[in-house]
Amino acid sequence: MRLMLLIIAMVLGSFILFNAFTRRKQSNQEKLHDEFEQSILKNSENQAMQIKRVEHMQQQHEAHSAYQREHSQSFTRPVSDPLMEDFKNPTFKEDGFVEQFNEIDVEEVYEEEAEKPKTHDFIALTVIPKQYAQFSGVSLQAALSKNHFRYGQQKLYHRHDQDNPAQPILYSVASLAKPGFFEQSTISMQSFPGILIYLLLDDVEDPVTAFEKMLTCARQLCVGLQAELCDAQKQPLSTSMIQQYREKAKAAAELSLAAEVYQEW
Repeated sequence: MRLMLLIIAMVLGSFILFNAFTRRKQSNQEKLHDEFEQSILKNSENQAMQIKRVEHMQQQHEAHSAYQREHSQSFTRPVSDPLMEDFKNPTFKEDGFVEQFNEIDVEEVYEEEAEKPKTHDFIALTVIPKQYAQFSGVSLQAALSKNHFRYGQQKLYHRHDQDNPAQPILYSVASLAKPGFFEQSTISMQSFPGILIYLLLDDVEDPVTAFEKMLTCARQLCVGLQAELCDAQKQPLSTSMIQQYREKAKAAAELSLAAEVYQEW
């Protein structure tokens, strides 16, 4: 009798253990199945987000390409273009930016110095955003302020001698987008395709020193704005072009000195 009861107990125990093992296995399978479904769902969501991100980037690229094509004449103007000619031969007005102005021959400077204005020969550098981006107005304002530019005449930013606004202007910054000047009330809400830094050689006492200061400042702006330093034609600034600019500044200094000697004589 006892043996019979023992056998029955063993059978029941085995059945209970088998049933518990089966349920646990089934539970684990259901858990793995749920995790697998969640993994598939998560991957699907990630793929959908990635597709949306790619589509958004494509839309941005297409919009930017269209913007570049629409404004290519404003952004990539040769020096012979009217906008660049404005910087080559400017005469400033209180309520305007620059107007075209006929250059005066060197002989006229000597012969009629007191009667006619000086030629406005200049050196210009451009600071261009990398990878076809644009400068935000906020970042541009911060970079200009950090490098001691002050907003002033003709709605431009100017760097003064000794960083004192009471001293003469050494060089100035204009926008590469028309009309070239900045509206201080809206600049923080705008973006810019680049800036032009220019030095009017006849308006500074020492053109050579002024150019070296402008070159150093332009390089600092490029670091702050993560931009590329280029020449007036928006080509990367080469060592040979820097040397040409230095020779031009030196020639302007010599011409200014000769004019002073002529006046004294």
